[in-house]
Amino acid sequence: MQLARESYRAHLIVWWAEKIPGTNFWKGRAAISEGYGKLNPNRLEGPDSCFETEKEARDYIVQAAKEWIDNRFK
Repeated sequence: MQLARESYRAHLIVWWAEKIPGTNFWKGRAAISEGYGKLNPNRLEGPDSCFETEKEARDYIVQAAKEWIDNRFK
């Protein structure tokens, strides 16, 4: 599992994808912090048994995190 991060609208998104044990599916996870010093990030998880590749899981969770952030500004 490799962590990656990116900034989006003054938030830090740390995300990763992991293979679900005993299956051929991947799940994306993300931790979203407002700024860089927040100790208790909000966490998101993608659906189980949905993504056949790591890239699909990764792309889904990054987009979901950005949508979560965007919804906070509505």
